[in-house]
Amino acid sequence: MKEALAALEGFSPRSIELAAMLLDGYGVAAWAPDASAVLAAQMAFFFWLDDRFDGGAISAEAAVSVLDHVHSGGARASRPSTEEGASEANARPECAGFSLIESALWSRRPSFVRRARWRASAASVVEAMLAESSIDANTTLSEYVIVGSVTSTLGHLFTTLAWHEDLSFDDAPTAALIRRVSVHGRLHNDKHSLARDEREETLANAILVAAHGGPRAQALADIERELARLEDGIAASAADPRVHPRVREMAPKMLATHEAFYRRAADRYSAREAHAAH
Repeated sequence: MKEALAALEGFSPRSIELAAMLLDGYGVAAWAPDASAVLAAQMAFFFWLDDRFDGGAISAEAAVSVLDHVHSGGARASRPSTEEGASEANARPECAGFSLIESALWSRRPSFVRRARWRASAASVVEAMLAESSIDANTTLSEYVIVGSVTSTLGHLFTTLAWHEDLSFDDAPTAALIRRVSVHGRLHNDKHSLARDEREETLANAILVAAHGGPRAQALADIERELARLEDGIAASAADPRVHPRVREMAPKMLATHEAFYRRAADRYSAREAHAAH
């Protein structure tokens, strides 16, 4: 799978390395070792996909084509996929990447229900990335967080893990914790990418949206307070026995791992060729 991803235009091998670092910190390999390869590939793929949206390589029209492919599985919508089939030339490399990941999951656990849920989740990520590229001065912080929590792709990671391992994270307490982790992931990312986003004059950053063109210091302080509030909520949820034990175990590790990630990948925020962390 790594070789197929490496063939995508502009794909950085370092993405696989950093994705593996994140997963190692999440602790997935300790209880789902077979899931690590597909999860790392998916995370690296989303680094690449996010960069293509940020860099203007995907037009609105192209994004609609990618969405159609994700929703239907392209030409393989009604029959099981194979990795070989998924590597066939598609109209766009983004479609090839989604097909590659889907086929690996199908090979692991053929399930039309799981596949439908995974496709819907993957499509929501594409839609959110498209929406994020349209953030403007009229966008409210609440609107941005709704979109940004999806583009963190952490929610989709749990959808992928649920399919691969035949788990359910649907109960309300578990879903709430996943959402908190997703929102924290986006705000944490935006805090570390603020300097780059200011330099590039993009508004797709929670601190810039909150500032509304005014002083950044107060907006940054507000986001930092929200991060602290989310961390308290995540800690409380991780102690809630109603939450799925795997999510309870992973959530605190994810926050700690993300902090280490930003220290290791600081250079990824110094230029446009850098990818988003989530």
